[in-house]
Amino acid sequence: MGETILKMQGIQKYFSGVHALKGVDFELKAGEVHALMGENGAGKSTLIKLISKLYTDFEGEILINEKSIRDIPASDLYEEIGVVFQDFVNYEMTLMNNVGFGDINNLDNRDKINKSLAQTGLTLFTESLPDQLDTQLGKYFLDGYQLSGGQWQRLAIARAMLKKSSIILFDESTSSLDNLAQNQVKQSIDNIK
Repeated sequence: MGETILKMQGIQKYFSGVHALKGVDFELKAGEVHALMGENGAGKSTLIKLISKLYTDFEGEILINEKSIRDIPASDLYEEIGVVFQDFVNYEMTLMNNVGFGDINNLDNRDKINKSLAQTGLTLFTESLPDQLDTQLGKYFLDGYQLSGGQWQRLAIARAMLKKSSIILFDESTSSLDNLAQNQVKQSIDNIK
């Protein structure tokens, strides 16, 4: 898609006839990092779902490199966008699969998966696991290694960072991390640019 520039023009979104978003306008240029802040219910998650084409019924225009998001096939869009939602998925599989699902083309690429884990500050954690990348995660398996909420969240971030997306969206994805982990993830995000 080239150098990504995201524009939202006159965005309005309704749920049951009530405005979730009204008259949203902004522009983001490639290489920039932005934080959208607001109260609960202000529409932050709705914006992310609009950009990632999970919601397609809206008024206004969302443009990526001057092309309407409505005209971009979902498969092409998903190649360029990585998202970590606040209600991310925990895969009860190996650590390698948990991260590798972020980019199926690199599902077995241990070097890239390790780099992604390092970016989120999980190298020492990975090295402490009984089978490292091959450790079975989750409580549903007898030999499964159960993670804390923050560890699962960091894996979800590592998964999103594995695919070198033009746009990475984080929807309160550090909410269950302690301050040290939040700082490590922020540094990782800063290093993506």
